[in-house]
Amino acid sequence: MKRTTLLGLIVLGIVVTAMLAMPAAAAPKTQGTHTLRTSVNVSALDPGLKNDLWNLHVGGRLARFDLNVKQGTDTIALLNKYQYDTSSLSGILSNITGHRQTLENALDAKDKNALSSVNKELAGLWKEFGTTMTSLLNMTR
Repeated sequence: MKRTTLLGLIVLGIVVTAMLAMPAAAAPKTQGTHTLRTSVNVSALDPGLKNDLWNLHVGGRLARFDLNVKQGTDTIALLNKYQYDTSSLSGILSNITGHRQTLENALDAKDKNALSSVNKELAGLWKEFGTTMTSLLNMTR
């Protein structure tokens, strides 16, 4: 197996593994905080606790978003190191990054419809990022 092919497969494996951890929007609704939401009578919670739990969720969701963007940025930098043309990936990542404020606004407003919309958009963009990266790695340089 050629060195470049092996390296490409290693990079693909790392990136696919990272992509599996990407946005919470892509996770099934039966995992994480979604299970908690359906098993706890939220209306019976102390309002202070309810607010603190929501703030904890907001902080975690934005931190995950930022980590996902950093992983995407690091992936692009690595591919650039090996002379791949990452302009299409950079464009997708830029589009993803542009959605951060919309995500933050929806979380701050506790707007379920806006959250659903931005999460759906982000899931599609991350899928496009992964598909584009796979195509890029399968092309000869």
